[in-house]
Amino acid sequence: MVWKSRGDLLRWWRTAVVGLPQRELARQLGVGRTAITNWERGTRQMSIDDISGIDRAVDADGVLAALLWSLGTPEGLEPQRLWSNCFPGESTPVWMWLRSPSPRIEFAAEWGMYRMEGEFDVGPDGVFCICGVSIDDSALVVELSHPGWVDFGRSELPIEVLDTPVIDAMELVSRATSAGGSFTDMLSSNVAARYEKSRPRELAALDETSLRSVESFIRDTGESVPPQQWPRGREGRETLDRPSFTRLREARGLSLTEVARRLEELTGSTCSKDTLRRFESGSGQPADPLLPAALDHVLGGNGHVALVVVASGSGNAAITLPAYWQAPVWIAFDGTSGTDGDDVAELGWGDWRRVVRGNLPLTVICHASMDPLRVAAAPSIQWVVGLGRREGAWPINSGWVPGSVDTTQQALSRYQDVFVGAVQHLESVTSRRGRGDNND
Repeated sequence: MVWKSRGDLLRWWRTAVVGLPQRELARQLGVGRTAITNWERGTRQMSIDDISGIDRAVDADGVLAALLWSLGTPEGLEPQRLWSNCFPGESTPVWMWLRSPSPRIEFAAEWGMYRMEGEFDVGPDGVFCICGVSIDDSALVVELSHPGWVDFGRSELPIEVLDTPVIDAMELVSRATSAGGSFTDMLSSNVAARYEKSRPRELAALDETSLRSVESFIRDTGESVPPQQWPRGREGRETLDRPSFTRLREARGLSLTEVARRLEELTGSTCSKDTLRRFESGSGQPADPLLPAALDHVLGGNGHVALVVVASGSGNAAITLPAYWQAPVWIAFDGTSGTDGDDVAELGWGDWRRVVRGNLPLTVICHASMDPLRVAAAPSIQWVVGLGRREGAWPINSGWVPGSVDTTQQALSRYQDVFVGAVQHLESVTSRRGRGDNND
């Protein structure tokens, strides 16, 4: 199975997954049969509305639209080693599609308190990794040993008819993450480490003694980060690589009109196609300085095509990020004080906080949250907050701790539910494969 185009994928889904003739699919969509033929042959490009209609007609629960969208990623984005995604809202089955020019790749992912590691061959179709649940308060951060592409999606994949290798994420769980240092050691001893021994259906509640011990971790938690160069260049809309937006838009199969409509629907930003054309050509500056970030989101850039400054200042502040932004956020610190090991600032998101320690100047980066980002620093320390993936920034997705015992208990309960659900999903998938329902 090699999906070289949207037409190939549509034909495969129509015949192998749902078993519909062209005439029946055309009837359900309210189009002529020739429209389906032209889509599958590639003589006519499918619009976003067409894709959404097909997804509903074949009852794909969003999977087909996500796969059609993902086909354009290798053409639109340069291969990268680091990818991440958030799955806000209700927990659902999720999947990742990993592709790489390298024939063999190592995979490491951290998701909350869980770490997944694996090594496998990567054919021309890539590898799918599935998980029966999602975690709504933690970013899924994926690191590849060689540059490649990772796309993310919700709902169940039709694994029974996939020829591409499919791996369950829970088969890759190796140990608890490094998130929180000693805090995670406690988590590991009560939840994640048990998986390595018995894969239980139910996990015991955290005992009161262990729960109260979290208070000491909250009082003294932080990690030093290596010294960094103060970030220069590629800091705002003036230095954006505008052709990258055109390349990604065309790879996604979007017209300027469709992008303008999606901007308004998904982000609330109103923008004409003429403004977008001028932006891509470099002949004009947008009135909204956050337009590049909004376009990154709409085009599925994963933070790779926009680098935008949101706020700057010194001392303490609460920075409200765009509600649509689900890609990384970077914070650059500089000032006249700060030596290796000193506290530079304390960051906060919701009930979670992290102490940043190190030698100024330094730049850190972590995945976005929906809460305002709180920065607490000395008046002598200046900071800049921006959106996008800044090269050379030190990742701080780990090392966050809850601000109270209640928050700890809630997080443990949530992770425990997620963990049990994932184990049960793995058992279900294994059972289906054992019955010969899967063809791979």
